[in-house]
Amino acid sequence: MLTVIKNGMEYPINHIQSARRDSEISSAHELNLIVVNEANNPGYPFLQDEALILIDGHEYRIKKLTNRTHYKNISALHAVTDLIGVPFNQKLTGSYTPLQVFNQLLAGTDWTVNFDSSGVVANVELKEFGRNNVWKLFQEFCNKIQVEFELLPNKVFNIRKKLSSDYGQQYRYGYNLKSLSKESTSTNIVTHVIVNYGDDLTETATFISPTAGNYSRSIYGDIINDERIKTIEDAEKRAKEKFKDIDISYELDIAQLGESHELGETIHTIYEPMDDLSIVTRILKVREEWDGEEFVVTSATVGNYVFKTAEEILQDQIKDTESSVNDNIDKTKEIIQREYRWELSETVTDLERNITTEYTAMISMTAREIRTEMTQHITNINTGMDSMETRLSSSISQTAAQIRAEVSSEVTTISNNISNVRQDVARLDITASSIQSTVTSHSSQIGGLNTQMSSAQSSITQQAALISQKVSITDYTGASIVSKINQDPYSVTIDAQKINFNGAVFVNGNITGNGSITGATTIDVSSNISIGHQIIFSDMTTITTGGGGLAIEAWNGIDMIGGTNFSGVVDFQNAYVTNLNGFVASSTQGLSITQSTNNPKVMVFRRYGADIGYLTLS
Repeated sequence: MLTVIKNGMEYPINHIQSARRDSEISSAHELNLIVVNEANNPGYPFLQDEALILIDGHEYRIKKLTNRTHYKNISALHAVTDLIGVPFNQKLTGSYTPLQVFNQLLAGTDWTVNFDSSGVVANVELKEFGRNNVWKLFQEFCNKIQVEFELLPNKVFNIRKKLSSDYGQQYRYGYNLKSLSKESTSTNIVTHVIVNYGDDLTETATFISPTAGNYSRSIYGDIINDERIKTIEDAEKRAKEKFKDIDISYELDIAQLGESHELGETIHTIYEPMDDLSIVTRILKVREEWDGEEFVVTSATVGNYVFKTAEEILQDQIKDTESSVNDNIDKTKEIIQREYRWELSETVTDLERNITTEYTAMISMTAREIRTEMTQHITNINTGMDSMETRLSSSISQTAAQIRAEVSSEVTTISNNISNVRQDVARLDITASSIQSTVTSHSSQIGGLNTQMSSAQSSITQQAALISQKVSITDYTGASIVSKINQDPYSVTIDAQKINFNGAVFVNGNITGNGSITGATTIDVSSNISIGHQIIFSDMTTITTGGGGLAIEAWNGIDMIGGTNFSGVVDFQNAYVTNLNGFVASSTQGLSITQSTNNPKVMVFRRYGADIGYLTLS
């Protein structure tokens, strides 16, 4: 439980949106948290500058406070840093035991020490040690006698030659280790040290680090000039303090750090993705995050602890200060380097709408490429069983041969244990010979044992002699549909399952192919129509040609309406003629044809009413 102390009283802190605590060997803890202003939060009004927050017997003093309408964003340091404001205006000279020095430094404060002297020097020679704040002198003395310390509840320093030990704890990728990152720094390597010592610095010796053979050159540190060094043994001891190797540290993203862990504990790590990395190292720093009820360990930084001199501690403080104000670097200073990189980030929390938005902007520049990138990450902090996450990004990459622009969006929604993910990407690539634009969309739905995925893509490629367009879609069954249009100086090719023409279509040229034309409207042709061998009507009646002949076939007869002229031979063989009552006129004046009333197979020809001949049909 977290409480805030006001006038000696403790008030509970409720409605903690998020909290993070970092603990490190021989250093002060850091605490960061966001507290929401809601009902039943007695401690909220007392979260003010310099107020003390109490967690499991540890006190944290608020050092940075951002006060919003509905919440407070708080950064605090362990109250051990209060010792910065406590002066030690004395000088210690002579021989002291470590415990004597610790007791004198902490006299008059609320702090005590739990000191294990095993492996620690019994006595230490001091010369005018003091006249500074207690916290700085305490750290400096620990480095001098090479001991480590951690902060225990109720203001107790736990001091040992080496914190914790090896309990055989193992971390392995895929089991209790999620990922591992390695960081190495080689800016401070020192393999050779020259020491000038003795009266008037008349003696000179050069000392070489045991690891010097690992490097292709000799790397000298600052020359030591000290008349107080009288023997070569003391000179060697002083030189060893200056040797520096590559600083290597690893950060473990862990699934579980074990039911118990200790700062300084030796652990065994196996990480197959990094060339089967196997290391035995120590926990130097632990990060804990608030899970709603308590702080749980989420990551650990491991490595080998290196003691620093007072001068090095001061240099680290100077570097930290320089880093915090690096935006004020003189822009006119000429710097030659491989890459320039600028990056800005901002996080905005809207507690009224339960949304957190993270923004980043990055510009990187090398001799070969200029790249800009913008990202926006939007998450719902808490909406019950439903949640939504949106990731937006855009980037522009420019080289001498190409310009590429890309905009992407990924939206993930979870509702009733069903996850929907939609990814959209639009990209433009420009080179001297082509321009290509592509738009892609992927959708997936995951719920229980049911998973559905679909995708679509369109692209346009433009070259000097070609324009190509393509649209494709793949549904959740895996079936794909593609349409294409390719245009060159000689032709335009359209490849699709269906081609729809809406409106008037004018064709100036030939239409050829092996397909069919289907339509529900009238087709008007003002000139000739060339057809193959058969016309098939919707009721299956046909007109067929072959060998110079014409066959008309109909199920219910053929009606000849109006005057019908026959030229050439008309073959009525196998035909049965009926209903020839009346007269059939011909082109001869006064000529008529009628059927005999006595014999239907006899045709009677008459002219001006008189019989002139007969035709018998077989």
